[in-house]
Amino acid sequence: MNFGRNNRAWRLAVAGCLFACRVLADDHGDAAVAATALVPDGGAVAGVINDDVDKDWFSFSTLPWVGYSITVATGTLWDSEADLYASDGATCQRATNSAGWATPLTVAWSNSGARTKRHLEIGGFAEFTTGTYSVAVARLNWVDADGDGMFDPWEVEMLGSTNQPAGGDPDNDGFPNIDEYYLQTDPDDADSGLFVVRLTPAATGTVVRWDAAQNGTYRLWSSTNLSSAAPGWTFFGEKTKFDASPAWDELVDPAATNARRQFYRVEFTY
Repeated sequence: MNFGRNNRAWRLAVAGCLFACRVLADDHGDAAVAATALVPDGGAVAGVINDDVDKDWFSFSTLPWVGYSITVATGTLWDSEADLYASDGATCQRATNSAGWATPLTVAWSNSGARTKRHLEIGGFAEFTTGTYSVAVARLNWVDADGDGMFDPWEVEMLGSTNQPAGGDPDNDGFPNIDEYYLQTDPDDADSGLFVVRLTPAATGTVVRWDAAQNGTYRLWSSTNLSSAAPGWTFFGEKTKFDASPAWDELVDPAATNARRQFYRVEFTY
């Protein structure tokens, strides 16, 4: 009997199975928590959509009063879709695709609030659309002639000129000018800053209110003691403020039901 041909056919079948079953390595994370960081004005980053369910996630930091343009240029990817998400990675604020457009896909967004992070999800537009692409983020109107990290028009409006340094604190409230820029508080008003402004006991806990700006993301902490023997601060919540008004936000501390003594602090994060 001749086993040569049959043996060769068997080897080809195995090789075909190995090829078909191979999983391509993913180049970018598939969720906001695993996003690849993009640097505004830092050039394009290459990506590959491996299959029709592959979604590549990116993140980038945005400054107040600054506009941003996100460009997705397709290589072998036929059409792309791009969704812009808030800092929580769950709230979609803009969704678009390149279907029917001859030019690269572009998403424009302007940050009218506090400094924040934005997430971007990129995928193929149609089923079975795979291939290469690149993505870049550019600032549209950035002006910082003195190189202090603060947007010059904001400095002129809020500080009168661009002569105030980033580390200056004209209102002596403990927040330097660049922090006031990030927070979108008034650098010339000591009552404008990152403060807890009200505590309200409730049946479900204690309602903690703090000064907050649009797009700002805040983390809340509580403690029962501020002495050196204190057990430390306990994190109980994070919240992003999406609306411009009112100029505050609040969160319930569920552990502080009928608490006799409780201390709070608020942290701005981006």
